[in-house]
Amino acid sequence: MQAERVVLIVVLGYLMGSFPTAYLVARAKGVDIFKVGSGNMGANNVARACGLRYGILVWAVDGAKEFWPCGWHAC
Repeated sequence: MQAERVVLIVVLGYLMGSFPTAYLVARAKGVDIFKVGSGNMGANNVARACGLRYGILVWAVDGAKEFWPCGWHAC
């Protein structure tokens, strides 16, 4: 594998992982996720504060963020 491709995958993975899905979804609903529930920025707290539908959305997007750079690498 080319070194440039490896670096691109690492950088892409880092950028995808730093995208705060839970914070953005909760903020779109008008909720400060750090001040409700456990204060944790995660799907479970979003589900409690904003509803199950939004918690599942955060869970699915966060899961896709983990696999997308690796799946892209295989292409």
